[in-house]
Amino acid sequence: MPKRSWNLNTVYISERLQECLRPISRCALTTVVAPMGYGKTTAVNWYLLERAKLDEAAVVRISVYSDNLAIFWKSVQDAFEHAGLPLLRGYTCPDDAAGASLLADDLCHGLAGRGSVYIFIDDFHLLTDGRITEFLCTLVNRLPENVHLIVASRDRFLPGDAVVRLGSRVYPIGAEHLRLNHTELSIYAHRCGTDLTDAQVETLLHASEGWFSAVYLNLRTLSEYGALPDRHSDIYTMFSAAMIEPLSPRQQEFLAVMGLADEFTAPMARFVTGDPDTDRILTMLTEQNAFVTRLPDNRVADACIDDLRRYGVRTDAILRGGKRLGIYYMEEAAAMRSSHVVYDRADSAFDTLQPGMIDWDGIFRGASWFHWSGISAAVSAGTAAVCAEAIAAAHAAGLTVSCDINYRKNLWKYGKEPQEVLPPLMEQCDAFFGTDDEYEKVLGMQLPQFAARDTAYRPDTAGYERASAEVAARFPRCRSIVFGLRSVLSANHHLISGTLYTGGRLHSTRVYDIDPVVDCVGVGDAFVGGLLYGMAAHPHDAQFALDFGTAACALKNTVPGDYNQFTAAEVEQLARGSVSGRIAR
Repeated sequence: MPKRSWNLNTVYISERLQECLRPISRCALTTVVAPMGYGKTTAVNWYLLERAKLDEAAVVRISVYSDNLAIFWKSVQDAFEHAGLPLLRGYTCPDDAAGASLLADDLCHGLAGRGSVYIFIDDFHLLTDGRITEFLCTLVNRLPENVHLIVASRDRFLPGDAVVRLGSRVYPIGAEHLRLNHTELSIYAHRCGTDLTDAQVETLLHASEGWFSAVYLNLRTLSEYGALPDRHSDIYTMFSAAMIEPLSPRQQEFLAVMGLADEFTAPMARFVTGDPDTDRILTMLTEQNAFVTRLPDNRVADACIDDLRRYGVRTDAILRGGKRLGIYYMEEAAAMRSSHVVYDRADSAFDTLQPGMIDWDGIFRGASWFHWSGISAAVSAGTAAVCAEAIAAAHAAGLTVSCDINYRKNLWKYGKEPQEVLPPLMEQCDAFFGTDDEYEKVLGMQLPQFAARDTAYRPDTAGYERASAEVAARFPRCRSIVFGLRSVLSANHHLISGTLYTGGRLHSTRVYDIDPVVDCVGVGDAFVGGLLYGMAAHPHDAQFALDFGTAACALKNTVPGDYNQFTAAEVEQLARGSVSGRIAR
C-alpha cells in the first residue's frame, strides 16, 4: 500500500453542520458567532459555493479590516461592484437615521426581483460603531425574500431587544454548531491523511473541545513529528511550535515587541522597534503568498521548495507526485545575438497534472487573490483544464483573479493554439498583464510601437489608452489592464516602461534606461509581482502600483538569477526617482 500523503488544507464540513447551514436560504439574517479559529468563514464560504452551484446566486462578500467607517463603506461599495451589482455607486455613507433608512429602501428596491442574493459580512466584531448594527436591523426588516444577509463575528452584536423584534427573520449559528464531535474529528483526521484510534480521538477531543484551530495544530504536530502532543502539552506550546518557531529570529523579536499592542500601524511599528526593515517583516507576516504547482517527490524538488521558503513563500500548497521535474535550457544573448530557449517538460510532474488533483477550496481558504500564468495553460491540455478549474474555484471563494498572458510559442505542443485556449480563461479574470507583443499574438490586436532609445522618449499614451479600452470592451469583467513595454537596443541595453488602465483612465510611468543588463530572466515576473504588491497594498492608488511594478522590473535587470533581491523600500526609492547608482555608505 502506498503511503498516504498529508493534506492539512482539507476543508471539512460535517453532515451535521451542513444541516445547520441549510436554513440560511430561508432567513433574512443569519448570525454566525464564535471565537477565533472555529471555522466561521470556511463554513459560510462552503455554503455559498453550494448555493452558487444550485441556483447561480449572486454573492457579495464584505470583509471588515478596521473600525474606520469610511474604509468599511468603501469595502461595501467595492464588494457590490465586484459582484456585478453597482447599486451603491455614488452613495455616501449615511450619518443619521433618516439617511440610513433611505439607503435601506433604495438597496432593497435595487435587489428585489433578482435571483438569489447573499450578502456576507465577515469579521463584523471589528466594527464598534453602534449605528452599523442599527442599520443592519433596519435593513433586515425590509429585505425582500430573495436576499439573505450573513454576518460572522467573534462577539454577539445584536442586543436582546433587537433579537426579539426581528423574531424568525434571524437564524443564529454558534460555536456549538461549529465544533467537532468524536465522529467528526475522526473523519476530519482521516481526510487530512491519518487514521486515529478511538483513544487518540478522545484525547484530542478532550484537549481541543472540538475547536478546529487546536485540532489542526495537533494534527500538524503529528504530521511533522509522528506523534500527537502528550497530555501535558498545551495549546500555547503547540501554537509556538507550529507558528512561531518556523519564523526567523528577527520576525520572532518583532512579534515579541509588537504583540503587546492590541493593534498598530506600520509607522507605529517602525517607531517602536527602530528596525529599518519593519515594512518587509510586516509583509512577510501578514501578506504571505503561496505557490501552487506539482513537483516530484525527490531531492531536486526538495531543493526547489527550500529555495522558495528562503523568501517567505508558503509551500504547503505544492502537490507532490509525477516522475520528473520539467527543465529548460537557455542560450544567453550577447550584443546583437538573440537568446534561444529549449523546453524539456514532456511527462514532467506539472505536465501530467489533471483536474481534481489539487484541493483548491482548501488552498483558497483565507486567500484574497489568485494569479495564474499563460505558461500553465500552454504545457498540456490537462494543465489548461486545471487553470479553468482553479479560476472557477477562485470565483466561488470570492478572490480577485489575475492573469499574466506569458505567451511562449515553443511551449504550445498539444494541438491547441493559444488564441483558442487563453481568451476564454481571460474572460473570467479581473486583471491582465502582458507585453504589447503578447496582446498582439494572443488577441490579434494592433498596438503602438514602443521605440524608446533614451529616457526622453514618450510612449504613445493615446494609442495605449485606445488599445486598453478595446480590451476592456472585449472582456467586461476585467478592471485592470497592464502593458509592459520594452525596447531592446542590444542584448545588454534595454529600455522599459509600462501602462495601467483602470476605471476608464490610463496611467503611465517613466522610461528606465538599463545599460548594462545583468540578467533579464525573471524581469517580467518582477514587473507583475511588483504590480500585484502595489495593487494589494494600495488598492486605490493605481499610479503607485504601476510605478512600483516598473521600478521592481528595472531593478531585477541588474542582478543575476530568477528572483528579485530588493526590499519594498529600495523599490519605492527608485520609483520616487533615485537613480544615481552611487555607493550607499
